[in-house]
Amino acid sequence: MREFLNRRKIYLDRMLQSEGLPARTECLCCDRPGMWRCKDCLGQPLYCRMHCREYHQRHIYHRVQQWNGQYFADRDIWEVGVTLFTGHGGQCCPQAYLERYTADGQIDTADSHRDVWPEVFEHSEPRILGEPPPTVTEEEDEDDDLFWDDVDDDVPWPPLGRKAPTTDSLGNPFILIVDSSGLFRIPVVYCSCSAVAMDLQFLDLALFPASFENIKTAFTFRCLDDFRLSNLECKTSAYQYFQRLRRLTNPAFPTSVPNRYAELRRLSRLKTMAESQVAEMVWFWSSAGIANNGANGTVLCSLPPGGCQSSS
Repeated sequence: MREFLNRRKIYLDRMLQSEGLPARTECLCCDRPGMWRCKDCLGQPLYCRMHCREYHQRHIYHRVQQWNGQYFADRDIWEVGVTLFTGHGGQCCPQAYLERYTADGQIDTADSHRDVWPEVFEHSEPRILGEPPPTVTEEEDEDDDLFWDDVDDDVPWPPLGRKAPTTDSLGNPFILIVDSSGLFRIPVVYCSCSAVAMDLQFLDLALFPASFENIKTAFTFRCLDDFRLSNLECKTSAYQYFQRLRRLTNPAFPTSVPNRYAELRRLSRLKTMAESQVAEMVWFWSSAGIANNGANGTVLCSLPPGGCQSSS
């Protein structure tokens, strides 16, 4: 403790500096000014909107912030244009691309929210899928300046950021994702080229839907696993755990966060029951010697007992 007291002021100054703009204000991936930063990326780097979207298309659980001229305000990941695609491991469905975007000049799906919140995207232009990023002109650099002074103090800034609409401009619905890091909304584009049910498409992405039809809420596997471990080791109740998630999402007004306490209890039981049955199947086929694949490891068989023949 005495050693820390000698360095306390240095630590406080360093922590205070991290709340403002760093010395280098350019995007991590290009020379454009970085208005966005990620709280979960190592070092909290700055991004322009385009590169923030491209990097976080597979990191949808990261929490982003936007520099508004005075401070970094919390924003949702959908505000940089991130969309959740199902059915292809997180990639855009080719059939959905042909049906929705070719007719519109193959506009990047990330710009589908431009009409919903035009002030968020006023500093970038839509681009064709597969096209290289456009060249940034000096005028655009000036328009994208980080140090603008025309911040309207009368504009209300909700503690949770902007309220997400129910659908984007392309008609893609927003769903609520419950993760161990908090709750957030994101538009979802379902796969159009397969007959796989929507709830199974979520399961393939490690998301447990709260309903089987007209899905509005989904829990991440790591959220349900984290709750189970917290309940086992820390004796945390479902109510206490969900209150913690609400506090993480909106520290100032946790009661404004949607209440999914009942869904947490129900889905936690369902996932635990399913995992126990999977463990029983693994044990059965392993003990029967049917699933053994030699030195290459274990290959599970989905057929009922008696319906599988081992090959020599």
